[in-house]
Amino acid sequence: MLDALLLCITAFATGFAAAWALGTRTRVQLAEIKARADEQARAAEAKLELVAEAKHSLTNAFKALSADALSAQSRSFMDLAAAHLEKFQVQARGELEARQKAVDALVQPIAESLTKVDGKLGELERACTRTRR
Repeated sequence: MLDALLLCITAFATGFAAAWALGTRTRVQLAEIKARADEQARAAEAKLELVAEAKHSLTNAFKALSADALSAQSRSFMDLAAAHLEKFQVQARGELEARQKAVDALVQPIAESLTKVDGKLGELERACTRTRR
């Protein structure tokens, strides 16, 4: 019976040692896996920060490019508008001068006739004044 007890204790001790060895190996593997997971989590956070910085940088670059494009487009539009306005002003000035000449040509004979009529009225008034005296 002592042999059976000794055999049981030995079997128990061997099983415990085997379990302990297996548990130790499992704990080491678990620690390695946890270390890798922590490392991957830090790498993922770094990648997310990099993506956020890239997004911010691209956003700023796009804003700057769009502002430059809008500014250039506005300048181009204003230059084009100024050129068209200048062309229109030159054309309008030419038309105004032509109209002024046409009006002068129409008014000139009337002005001459009025001058003649005024002269005749003056003569008639003088004649009337002389006859009344």
